[in-house]
Amino acid sequence: MWMQKKPQETSDPFLNRHEREQCGGSGGKQGLPFRRKLMRLNLGKNRLDYIPTDTFHPLTNLEVLDLHENRISHIPDGAFEGLRKLDMLKLEHNQIATIQANVFSDLTVLNSLNIEHNLITNISERAFAGLESNLEWLELGHNRLDHIPSHALRPLHNLRQLDLDSNRITYVQEDAFRGYGDTIKYILLDKNHITKIPPLAFMDLHSLEWLKLSHNDLTSLTEDTVQPILDTLTMIDVSRECHEGGGAEGIPGPVSYNPLLCSCDLLWLRRWLSNPNNRETIITSQDHICVTEERKSHPIEHIPVDEFDCPTLPHEKLITSFPQNSFHHPRGMLSRHVNRRCPREGCTTPLNCTEEGL
Repeated sequence: MWMQKKPQETSDPFLNRHEREQCGGSGGKQGLPFRRKLMRLNLGKNRLDYIPTDTFHPLTNLEVLDLHENRISHIPDGAFEGLRKLDMLKLEHNQIATIQANVFSDLTVLNSLNIEHNLITNISERAFAGLESNLEWLELGHNRLDHIPSHALRPLHNLRQLDLDSNRITYVQEDAFRGYGDTIKYILLDKNHITKIPPLAFMDLHSLEWLKLSHNDLTSLTEDTVQPILDTLTMIDVSRECHEGGGAEGIPGPVSYNPLLCSCDLLWLRRWLSNPNNRETIITSQDHICVTEERKSHPIEHIPVDEFDCPTLPHEKLITSFPQNSFHHPRGMLSRHVNRRCPREGCTTPLNCTEEGL
């Protein structure tokens, strides 16, 4: 057993020095109580290139483990065995390329996991096994993912923030958030290469408050796509910025992001941004910009409504009838019918209602 074995300085290089400083000795039986009481351990900004599988096992009361800015390239099976009280694990700024199955399975109460600034390209379907009930904050930004790893995220039924910024994601799957999106409040997808978001992609995000899509390659974002989240959304960022070099992937020369076209598809965004009740009370450094057919850029909020080139129908054909019990249909039905025909802002639109049987 560990208690019967005389510890060697070289057998556990991460902890023995710290124990001597705290306990005035070389570890052993004096060090054991210290290990059991330790709640926070910071080993960041060192030169660790591996995690010994038995290093942390005695730290049964550890709540925060910080391993950021090391040279770790692999998380071995059983690396965190025994850490039943761990609440936060920080692995950012390492060299991890793959998250294999069950590596966090012992961390059943983990609340926050940060794996930003690594080299991750592959995440196993069972990578987050064991974290299903308690993980709320997951940071996967600044990696090399080319898609949203929905297959691995679906078991996480309590997730609140999903950070996937600065990856290589080019598209958002229609079922990207299906099965686990109901509790998510914050999604960060900025600084990717997303060109299109399908209409049903946000259907399962019933609690979403923040959506960051800035610095992508979107040319359009329709009202049908964002309709499921408009009631809860307090901040949306699809801003566009121009740089002279130094893009997300270090692309030289002028780089522009989200070249949104000034079309009727963006009229909803103009109205949303212009309404102070819909905006988070924060200051953003970038305007939301769209581009006209003449390739001129304009802040969306400053464009007159009638310049969005929305098609209109003759007044008498604007709204002709509604289905039976139409006012009991799903939320937003009436507004979608009206917005698709784009009546001028501020004008009166008559609605003729007829009670059944009259």
